[in-house]
Amino acid sequence: MDLILKLFCLTAFMTPGKAATKETVKDRPIQPPSLSETLVYLAHNLGYDSTQRPHQLLCKIGDKRYSKLIRMLDEREQTWYGDLDEDHARYIKAMKEVNMPQDRKTRMMDVAAARYDLVKTIGNLDYPDSFSKQKNTLAEMETREKPAVSFIGLPAVIHVLHQFSYEPIKNLLMSSPRPMAIVRMDSHSDCVAGGKMEETLGNNYLTQLLFDEECKKKIAVVMSMNSKVCELREFPRNTEKESGLPPDICRCYNINGVSFYSFRIFDMPTIQCPSIIDIDLDGHENAPGQGAVGGYVIHSKDDYKWNQYVRQKLIEKNRETMEIDPTASAMLLRRRIRNPKLISIATERSYRNNIFWFKLERDFLNALVADPSEI
Repeated sequence: MDLILKLFCLTAFMTPGKAATKETVKDRPIQPPSLSETLVYLAHNLGYDSTQRPHQLLCKIGDKRYSKLIRMLDEREQTWYGDLDEDHARYIKAMKEVNMPQDRKTRMMDVAAARYDLVKTIGNLDYPDSFSKQKNTLAEMETREKPAVSFIGLPAVIHVLHQFSYEPIKNLLMSSPRPMAIVRMDSHSDCVAGGKMEETLGNNYLTQLLFDEECKKKIAVVMSMNSKVCELREFPRNTEKESGLPPDICRCYNINGVSFYSFRIFDMPTIQCPSIIDIDLDGHENAPGQGAVGGYVIHSKDDYKWNQYVRQKLIEKNRETMEIDPTASAMLLRRRIRNPKLISIATERSYRNNIFWFKLERDFLNALVADPSEI
């Protein structure tokens, strides 16, 4: 077992972000789930972690565990549409039994009902037409850039909640003999000035890394990408002259002495230094609002079953939430990140369109191992 996987085994099931204390029975770590439990949970969770157990799949890109998860996601995608009545009944039964606050449970069941009605009426939704243009852009790159890097064998950790990226990233940084780049794809910065530093919360785990004075010495740069350039109002921004790039392509911030760049994903530069890839799959979408427990579906309370105009609008609106082709993003990572050491992937269904949950995850994971000619 190589060094990175050893680090995973040592740290993956620690409570994220909390300092070690003298152990008591009450404070003992939660018993980690088995491999089979983890695979089932990753494939079937409903966008809310009711267990608070650290379900993380420790694997390498393309290995048996990784391939098994892809097969399970593909099966889940098929039953999601092919067996809609049965699958919806299982969902409602599970939600009635799960232990969570009633308001959250009610919201998730409402989203499930909307998804059921919409898919029952409309059927499976394809990705938007804009994805074909992204594939054309990739094809053009093929003729003028270096071949894509193979990610097969790259250590990976796949989990439900993005905050669980904290421990693997920190431990790899601290063990590295030289500073590393953190290359992110996410709809959120996960970097909040003045956030609580004593424990890792979903919205500030990156803040903890950057404001840990020992850890930040091991961070060469943070590169964050999604469909648009984001703005971090709480941190000082470098001028265009300092960053060397126009603000519609890139914005650069200084966060505790570390440069944080925000790029549109198709403007991602080539990164030669050792890199940690940190993926939140909600970075492929443009969710309405800030997302909520259980994800979302754009729907209407009108009787759209008999209204062709409303029905077509709902199809368009749901497809438009998808902004980045998962196969395109995976191939861009393989083209531009030349020295990857670890990839961390969070499904984060709580912030994503239910209709595309399993399709996007399967397609992204597949593209990390696929031959470029097959994309």
